[in-house]
Amino acid sequence: GTVRFEWLHKRTSGHEFHADIVLTSFEINNEKYVHTIIRDITIRKIAVSALKESENKLRKIFEASPDAIIMSNLNGEIIECNQRAIEMFGYKDKAELFLYNGIDLLSPQDAEIAKRNFKDTLKTGFSGDIEYQMKKKDGTVFPSITSGAIILDSNNKPQAVIGIIKDISEIRKLQKEIAISIDQERKRIGYNLHDDLGQTLTGILLHVGSLKQEYNDEKSQHAKEIEYIEELVKE
Repeated sequence: GTVRFEWLHKRTSGHEFHADIVLTSFEINNEKYVHTIIRDITIRKIAVSALKESENKLRKIFEASPDAIIMSNLNGEIIECNQRAIEMFGYKDKAELFLYNGIDLLSPQDAEIAKRNFKDTLKTGFSGDIEYQMKKKDGTVFPSITSGAIILDSNNKPQAVIGIIKDISEIRKLQKEIAISIDQERKRIGYNLHDDLGQTLTGILLHVGSLKQEYNDEKSQHAKEIEYIEELVKE
């Protein structure tokens, strides 16, 4: 029979290396022999180790993201997500979220738009920031900025899509509060200007009245000018 396993070997120089061992037993003229193949797999081991380390780093980034990250297959079925996605949409755990299609996370009015945009994403390989109204498990709708990218397989064929979703509820709330504050301040300034102008015009009218008494001769040039100023102020 044949046995295959990995072993840590040592060279004559004393340096150790990883090896793939294949032992095959056979007989010749009733004599038993073992054929041995030793293949140095040190580079492969290093590559696998580096890949695992890279995957661990990506996993940490994936889970630490403040935004929801959701991966789905080309049919929209959710196959992976981070903890933030579970919290953002109000689901119990991954298993519950995986029961849904990615389109179920969108409000009805934006679902059809997202389907059309997905076709464009398949062609270009990615989508820029798009604002969608997302829908939580309890039906609550919230605004989001969503971007996506296509994941390719070893043959460069589309395999899955990954989306990053940022909840912008607080940003929209802040923008609304700022707009209200600006409007209130504009009105306040308008009222103040109106009051100040009113007081100023009243003062001018009083002064004009005094001048009219002083120049009560209607035929004088001063009297005519004073009447003209009075009419302007009243308008």
